[in-house]
Amino acid sequence: FVAGPNHPNRNEDYVIASSYPHGFGQTLVNDWYVTNTSNPDGTILARAQGLHMQASQTMDNGWYTSFNLVFERERFAGSTLQVMGIFTVQKKGEWSILGGTGQFRRASGNILFSLLASSTSNDAIRQLDIEVRHVLQNARGE
Repeated sequence: FVAGPNHPNRNEDYVIASSYPHGFGQTLVNDWYVTNTSNPDGTILARAQGLHMQASQTMDNGWYTSFNLVFERERFAGSTLQVMGIFTVQKKGEWSILGGTGQFRRASGNILFSLLASSTSNDAIRQLDIEVRHVLQNARGE
């Protein structure tokens, strides 16, 4: 849910405002949630906790993002994926998985995302297709 005082359910908020063209430099902190459905009332599986900043000087909505995807349920509870990438006004995009902890130790991979048609000006609901590659370790950590 988008930032701003007129959005009581927001799960992101401004930390740095900007007066530059296209909002260059504005930074928001996010605690987006990941559910098992496109319904915002679905079961929360994980949270995307991090930040995103307007990094483009030539267009609106050229956001760089970096966050920890922190899993909350079942066998992945407490494990994380470290994610980085950009998102723009395009309806589809991709983020990189740069590492992980717990069940995802030494992970790499990608997250393909697509903005759902049910999104409104108050939210941006994305479907995430997560592909994780990681090395399984034995009891000795090998």
